[in-house]
Amino acid sequence: MLSSGILTAAHASGFRAFVKTVRHAYDLEAVVKGEAGWPRNPADRDLPYFLSEAFRARLVEELPASREHASPGVKRFSLRAKTMLTELAEISVECAQLAHDAGYLPVDEIASRVRVRGRGGIVLQPGIRLLERADDFPADGPILVITDGMIDVLRIRHEHAFLIPAGPALPFRPHGPVFRIR
Repeated sequence: MLSSGILTAAHASGFRAFVKTVRHAYDLEAVVKGEAGWPRNPADRDLPYFLSEAFRARLVEELPASREHASPGVKRFSLRAKTMLTELAEISVECAQLAHDAGYLPVDEIASRVRVRGRGGIVLQPGIRLLERADDFPADGPILVITDGMIDVLRIRHEHAFLIPAGPALPFRPHGPVFRIR
């Protein structure tokens, strides 16, 4: 297939991934059902990007804004989606974040949309460790930890900052800046 000669490299890669999915070599539905896994073959490196974008579209379409309005089937899908994101992150953190990332947002828009509601109990260190060790995360990439403040001590080697609600303090002395939101 001559896709690279007439398209940009990024579009050609996306088109090749599309063709592979159309030919049913890879099927998002099979991954969702647990009948197949995310593609791991380096020759198919275009597929995780394409499938993660399709997965994101499905999440946006099927998941309700709040849990209390979710049917039992949607709750099962939600749990499966979390597992799928973890599996995808083992292959590519970048692809996993594509599946749920809102993309670039101006600072003012983030400030108006972010609402930190926590109950504590989330263990962040494994996620930080995964991100710092990921092949596709920049070695000098900064990390923003958004939390309600009810967390254990974190060891973060990268440049980092915390975003927490006004009022609570972190239960440790942070090495990066702390930003507060009201």
